[in-house]
Amino acid sequence: SSLGATPSENLCALSVGDANATRLLEQALRSETPQECEIEVLGKNGATRCLRLSIIRVNCPVASDRIDGLVEDVTERKRSEAMHRDSLDAAAKIDVLSPREEQVMGEVVQGNANKVIARRLGISEKTVEKHRSNIMKKLRIRSVAELVRLALVAKKTSR
Repeated sequence: SSLGATPSENLCALSVGDANATRLLEQALRSETPQECEIEVLGKNGATRCLRLSIIRVNCPVASDRIDGLVEDVTERKRSEAMHRDSLDAAAKIDVLSPREEQVMGEVVQGNANKVIARRLGISEKTVEKHRSNIMKKLRIRSVAELVRLALVAKKTSR
């Protein structure tokens, strides 16, 4: 569906091409209770927005029944919820690491070389390499870039 910038957007226009919104309108016409659903629409700027539709049939004595409704833009809430879920997932993945592996991961994420990590933690370079290997296997990641991303996403949870 496509959403215009004007507040007078027709509710029926929102339902064009969206099965959930079409179903919502059909249910509202058959029911006395309010109906709700969420749909995604494409804005004029090309960005996808998530809208929550809440509609109800209104009996009109002089004309055919009408549908009254409320359209709420819940895009930011949805994005925030998704980011929070992602950060919880990332933190849960990191929780499988041992305390020493977490220390090594922190050093790797800071960009330190194995030699520097070994000196800072008082362990051998071979031990650092083994911890790095275990970290990558446990977290099922293949690159330091993925490790950094995971650490950054997980850190958002701990704020």
